[in-house]
Amino acid sequence: ASDHLAKGCALNIYEYVPGAAAVRKRIDVDELLGWQPDQYTDGKLHGHMGIISNRWLWGATHYGVEPNEEWYAAGYRGAWVFHYDLQQNVGVNHGSPLPSNSLSCFTVDTKRGRLVGTGEQGGFLHWDCHTHAVKFAARPPNGWLWWPRAMLLDEPTGVFWGMDRSEKPHRFLSFAPAANAFRRYAV
Repeated sequence: ASDHLAKGCALNIYEYVPGAAAVRKRIDVDELLGWQPDQYTDGKLHGHMGIISNRWLWGATHYGVEPNEEWYAAGYRGAWVFHYDLQQNVGVNHGSPLPSNSLSCFTVDTKRGRLVGTGEQGGFLHWDCHTHAVKFAARPPNGWLWWPRAMLLDEPTGVFWGMDRSEKPHRFLSFAPAANAFRRYAV
């Protein structure tokens, strides 16, 4: 739940406990990331968080208000990647691994520990949740632009699917994280 503000945002993750029919605030994301009330920040999460085997919840942020030159001059860097240890109740801020890009769409491959995301600015991120390292952070090759609001994980293969919006007609794209390989299809 968030207020989509550009400064002083309130961004929280809630937990629903079915047996107890209870909802409680679990994570104060702006606090976890160290955002200050007068700082330009993202105002929402806009993807599919996931919990990997060690009980770490992974997520990435997206702006609520589109950044402008003033934001970047004031130090805004783009989407923030974080994880939260659900057993220890502690979070870790991994910073902004894809500068000048906000992740409007991301998905976590919980089996393999990968966070993959894309944004309106054309950047694409492949983050390793086990090693806490960037595996790919750039635009896709050949001038392709991954559609910023769609990403499907094929769970058995670990391949991510989306659309190329660089030209019409739009075509399917895939990303195979094991090889950091993009492929565009004639479909």
